[in-house]
Formats: sequence, C-alpha cells, structure tokens
Amino acid sequence: NKNPIPIKVQFDRDVTGFISSDVTLANASISNFAGSGSDYTFDATPSADGNVTVDIASGVAKDSDNIDNIKADQFSIVSDRTNPIAGTVNDGTGNDIDIQNTSSTLNANWTDYSDALSGIASYEWAIGTSSGGTEILDWTNAGNTTSASKSNLNLINAQTYYISVRAIDRAGNTSAVATSDGVKADFSSPSAPTDFVATSNDGSITLKWTKNTESDIASYKIYRSTESGFSLSSDSLIYSASATDTQYVDKEVVYGVTNYYKMTATDLAGNEGTASSEVNGRSIDTTPPTVSISAPANGNSFGTEDKVSITWTASDNWKLSWAKSYYRYSSNDQFVFIDSSDASLEQHDWQVPDSTISTTCDILLIVSDIESNTTQDTMSGVFTIIDNTPPTISISKPTSDYSVKEYKYIDVDWTSSDNIGMDSINIYHSSSQNGTYSLQKSLSSDSTSTNYAVPFGVSEKASVKLVAVDKSGNTKEAISTYFTVIDNTPPTVTITSPKQNDQFEIGTVLNVNWTGSDNVAVTSVDINYSTDGGGVWQETAKNINGTETYQWLAPNFPTDSLIIQVIASDAVGLSDTSKINNIRIYPVYPKIVQIDPEPGSLRWLHEDISVTFSRAMDSTTIVKQNIVVSSQYSSQPELLYNSSDKKLIIRNTNGYVSLDTIKIDLKSSGLKSIFGYLMDGNGDGTAGGDS
Repeated sequence: NKNPIPIKVQFDRDVTGFISSDVTLANASISNFAGSGSDYTFDATPSADGNVTVDIASGVAKDSDNIDNIKADQFSIVSDRTNPIAGTVNDGTGNDIDIQNTSSTLNANWTDYSDALSGIASYEWAIGTSSGGTEILDWTNAGNTTSASKSNLNLINAQTYYISVRAIDRAGNTSAVATSDGVKADFSSPSAPTDFVATSNDGSITLKWTKNTESDIASYKIYRSTESGFSLSSDSLIYSASATDTQYVDKEVVYGVTNYYKMTATDLAGNEGTASSEVNGRSIDTTPPTVSISAPANGNSFGTEDKVSITWTASDNWKLSWAKSYYRYSSNDQFVFIDSSDASLEQHDWQVPDSTISTTCDILLIVSDIESNTTQDTMSGVFTIIDNTPPTISISKPTSDYSVKEYKYIDVDWTSSDNIGMDSINIYHSSSQNGTYSLQKSLSSDSTSTNYAVPFGVSEKASVKLVAVDKSGNTKEAISTYFTVIDNTPPTVTITSPKQNDQFEIGTVLNVNWTGSDNVAVTSVDINYSTDGGGVWQETAKNINGTETYQWLAPNFPTDSLIIQVIASDAVGLSDTSKINNIRIYPVYPKIVQIDPEPGSLRWLHEDISVTFSRAMDSTTIVKQNIVVSSQYSSQPELLYNSSDKKLIIRNTNGYVSLDTIKIDLKSSGLKSIFGYLMDGNGDGTAGGDS
C-alpha cells in the first residue's frame, strides 16, 4: 500500500473510552485518530516496506452496560513502495528467435520478472520498429500471463520488430522496461540449388551441388523417389544438409533400382525455396562375387555312372546370377562342361561318365553376378573315378507259359555282357511274388544256360533271378516273367483227440480234433469210422473245410475197437490219413435221478409230479402201460415229457384229493432211452427193475 494507510475500526455497538493509545502498531506510526460511538478512523504511516500489523487489546472500550470489548483479530497489510524487477523478453513462443517467416503475427514470451513484496499483478507489452518503441502496438495489458501474441499485422519484409514488457505489482509499482533483441520478418524464399548432379557408385549414389549465394541459408533438403517427376513431401525427404555442405552420399539404396533426387534450400526464417532440377542414379555393382567349392573333396572316389553332387558356397554384394561347372580327368586335359544353373542353388548333380577311369580328376566352377562380374574356383586336390558300370543280362527262359511241378527240373537260358569283363552268374529261385529268392547255383561267366530242381513252394508267380557279376564286383540282375509251379507236396494231418483207448457213452458228444497243413492249403477233410478193424468204413463227415474240429455223437454200436480215420486233401487231390484205434463205445441205461416232490406228503396245491431221468428217453414209451398211477379218490393225471430236461411230468390239473394216497409204478420193461436201452429201475447198472 502507499503511504499513509487509512484504517477504519468498527465495534458492533457504541463504546466509550477508546483512544489512539489503545491501538498497537508494528512497522508503522499512528496519526489522525478520530471517531465516536462504534466507528473510528486513523492513518498508519509505514516505517519501511514489509508487513504492517494493527492490534487492539481487550478492555480498552466499554459499552453502555459497562461491558469491556474483547480482543480484535490482528489486522495485517503489506507496505510495498519497491518497483518489480524486470526480466528477459524472448521473441517467439519459446526460445528466442531472431527471424521469422510469418507476416501477420508476432509472438513473445518473458521470464525472470519478480516482486518480493506484494507480487506481480499484471504485465503490459508493446511492439515497435525500434528497440523500446511502440510504433506497432502501444502499451497493452497482457494480464498475469508470461506470453502474448498479436495477429492481423501487416509486417514488412526485412523489417526488425522489438517486443517490450513491463511488470506492475499489486501495490501498483511498475518495473523497468525490458526489450527483446528483435525478430526480423523474412518472407522471401531462397533460390533453387544449382549444379545438382548424381554419380552412381557401387553401393551408393553421390549427390553434389553448388552452395547458394544467399547469406541466410540455414540448410538444404534432399528428396528421393523411385518415380521420375515426383512431388516433394515429408515421405520423400531423406536428408537435411548444413548450409556449408556441398555433397551427400546416399547409402540407403538398393542395387538395380534407379533413384530420382531433388533438393531445396531453406533460409534462417524457415522459408524453403523451389526444387532443383531432378537428377537420377543407381547403385551399380562392380565387385565380383566370391565362390568356394565344397564338394567333391580331395581323396574322394566315385564310380562310373555315379550321381555326384557338386556343391559350393557363393556370395555377392548384390545378386548372384549363374554358375557353371566343369570337370577334367587330369591337368593335361581340357575342362568339359557339366551344368549351368542359378548360382544361389549352390549345387549341380553330375552323372559320372563310364568312358574313362582316372585318379586325377578335378572340378572347375565359374560364378557370375547380375552385373556380369565373374569369379572362379578349382577344387583343392583331386578325386578318383573307378569302374562302377554294372554288366548287362537278359533271360530268354523260362517264359510266362511255362509250368513245372515241385521238385522237377526247369531250364534257364540267358545272355550277358560287361564293358570290362564278366566274372560269374548266380541263379536264384522264388516261389512268391514278394521276391524272396534262394540261391540255386553259381556258374562261370561264359555259361548261357542251366537247369535246377524246383524247390518246395506252389506258385502262379514263380520266377528266376539271374545276377551277373563283373570283375570289379559290379552286379546286374534280371528276373524272368512269372511261371507256374504245380503242387507236388501232399498235405499232412494228425488226429489230436480222441486218444487211443478213450471211452465214450453211446449218444454222447465225441469231439474229433486234428491238425492239418499243406504247402498251399488243406481244401477238405473226410471223417470215417470202422467197427471191424478197418475192413469196412462208415462215413461220419465229408468235405469239411475251414475248421479242425468236428462234433460227432458216439454211434449206437457197443464196441471196444472203434477206429476213427481223418483224411486231409489239397486242391490237386493229394492227401494224408491219420487214424486212432481201440476206442470203446458203451451203452448206459437210464436211471431215475430226481422225483419232485419227494415221496411222502403231497400238498393239496401240487398239480405236477415230475420224474427226471439220467438219459434222454424215448417219448413214445411215455404211456400209461409203462407209467401206472393209482389212487383211491383222485382222477387220472396226464402224462407229459420234457425232452430238453429229460423229465417225465405227471400232471393232474384238478389237483389231488385230500387224504388220498398216490402210487406211481415205472415199468422197466417198457421205458427206454432214445437209443433203445431199457430203464435201470433198481440202479444196478443193467437193464431191468421196476421203480
């Protein structure tokens, strides 16, 4: 505040006794004290800049009721008679600029203004064409910000403009004026660079130009495209050169691609001039490729007609083109062309000729890049070519219409030759299509025919294989057309059950089991039996196929010398017979094994009385003559027979009379098994005996 400071004191009611000495001041003196009732005033004159405080203690004044006042809250105010400190003014919106290319706007910002007492309340700024001048903008309040902008101006090219700023503190003190160093308005673009040329190099393109004559050039911009006549854009900008540069080497180029370039000059104000004339260049390849043969290697050995893989490693600073390989038999011979291919494949397959054998062969490889730069490599050392050409052989016999029985002789004819010399002929036979051959004989190489006994094995696809061997161990085989080997091997058969002296009850199951085999197949089995020592044979089963077991009911012919015969036959009628002697067939007489309910008390609700036999019974003998049921009061029952359970059922659907006695007589003279054997009623193991 300015000196003096008028201060007003107000009580909430009228008081008396309040005088100037009741007021305590710090950093100030009191004067002009006046007032009455509830309102008083006085002036406080600050002794120095800084805080001025006013205190009023309690009990210095009384109201009409003689009540003392309470202490007042301390009043404080700052005395500020010191101007703010001026700072620094920058042209532009950030760091200070000295030149700009806009014609309608001026920007400024300032820093380091300060006021330690009351603080800065606002700033004023002005614009002039002279340092500190206000020709463009008179002093204007900028508020409490540290930047300002003025638009809609008509700036003059090449004219320098100055920004001035002063600060006003909260006490109304104004700082000294600070002025920028000025910003020059520059709207003129520099001229296009001249003498702009491009030189094609290996892996780069060199661009050169003559520096502009303007003194305010800040930099040069270089633009690139793969299209001629391109427009300048941020995407095509590749480099910014300094104002002193006259050359740039573009290494970010691809071999074989033509690049087009333009350049501009930019002045200190940021004005970019028009583009230079367009130039072009490409990265050319003047460096030959490198190549090294990997295989074959020194000391390798290959045979005539072998397929040899020639491999190498090759590289180029741009792109490989072709590779050509050559061979020779000795250093005195000319290289002979092998193959040509894309060099990056790094392999040629060489079919070794069979015309020459050598121990001093080597390989030459020539590689070219896409610019026709070539290089070559000759393998280190030599390799050997040995005889690897097999002999020739062809079979004239046997032919496809030939057939022969097993174990009989077959004729074989052939012709053979070799580029160097034959050694021997090996003859093999196979009876299977899968080509499993067995050696039959070996003959000298001058033989042209032989025969051998056909081994075991029937086949419609039998064949002869001949293997010709030359003196170098090379082999060649020939296989005849398929011919037929006729079955000449009988089958074999062995009865595995029953065994000699086995016993079977008449009518029970007699399992005949056997094992049979044949070189082709057992096609049928016949089973016969004899009861007279083999004089007469009875047929049991005929043409059994696909099994080696047969269930047969023991014949109703008691004997101790039954013979069973199994005959196995193959498709061509060859057969084998197996026999088992002294088999016993015996009868068994049916017995009663169960009565339900058991004899004794019969409950009134029973309708059925069942009798179970040990053997299946002849149902025609289940009649009242052979089964006599008697009682005093009950009616005659019905007689039934359950063959599956071997059970006689005596059924009285009316039930039996109470206190009656039922008697059942089973007559052994009439009840028979299905094989005609009378009932063993008394259980002595022979026929007879009623029950």
